[in-house]
Amino acid sequence: MARYLSCGNIMSDVVEFADGTRGPFHLGGPAIFGLEGIRLWTDDCAMVCHAGEDWQEGYGDWLGRNGIEGSTVGVLPGETSRCLIGHRADGSYKWVPLQGEAHIRQFDLTADLMLSAIGPETSGVYLYMYPGDPFFKELHTMRQKSDFQLMWELGADRMPARLDLLRDLQQVDMFSLNSLEAARIFDIPRRREEEIITRLQQLPVSFIFYRVGKRGAYGITADEVWFCPAVDPAGPSVDPSGCGNCSTAAAMYGWAAGLGPAGAAVTACISSGYNAAQFGVWPQFTARDRQRAQDLYRQMMAQQVVRCR
Repeated sequence: MARYLSCGNIMSDVVEFADGTRGPFHLGGPAIFGLEGIRLWTDDCAMVCHAGEDWQEGYGDWLGRNGIEGSTVGVLPGETSRCLIGHRADGSYKWVPLQGEAHIRQFDLTADLMLSAIGPETSGVYLYMYPGDPFFKELHTMRQKSDFQLMWELGADRMPARLDLLRDLQQVDMFSLNSLEAARIFDIPRRREEEIITRLQQLPVSFIFYRVGKRGAYGITADEVWFCPAVDPAGPSVDPSGCGNCSTAAAMYGWAAGLGPAGAAVTACISSGYNAAQFGVWPQFTARDRQRAQDLYRQMMAQQVVRCR
């Protein structure tokens, strides 16, 4: 079993551009984007998700190229989901499951599958899950199996009208959301960033990863706030799809590895830069990629990450 897990769902994405044209399908979904964010920093990782019978074509190939075994993928009848993504200027996006909502829901992560992937050696888990989902009731049982750190990324595309955030946060150690989601939850315009950060510092978790789009991200605890600017370690940004998943999972890795709020934010922004450099996930991580990321991490920790509080 792997030390770090990326848990959620997968779906092949096609990006719709502002002029209405569409690009090719590429690998996508929180589980694989999250795994990508972790894999830059460590080989000891796995993806936990359900997938269709065709998942080996593309997803299995990517795992193989990156030295990751696929036993934690639960295969179900049918084909893997496909979705359309259209990004908007304000950082929001249009997301349309092309085979319908019922099709994609059948591949939702289950507690049994996630529990089967967790072992005593599990140190950190990234989880993309919808608020209020019954899944949260099962997390207590999982936490008994291993002393792992759990990062929850808010699945805002199924956010209920009334959100009992504190109830769900009782089951996790880390929490990730973006500025649009925070503005909606706290009913504070996102331009009033200082107020939002103060509210985030009051949440009952050890670490919060707060994403502010093209600017970068914050690593937040009750006592510290650090800002890390966005970075392009592998060339200019091509597609932001999956950057939230990728960066959040990398922040989970950084926090679970003991790098603190500043280090977690820096690992996250570097991983996100690799993700944005092409459509879909980074094709294959090499020893050179990791060395470049580690060198950049040391440079950013010394020169670019800034303590705000």
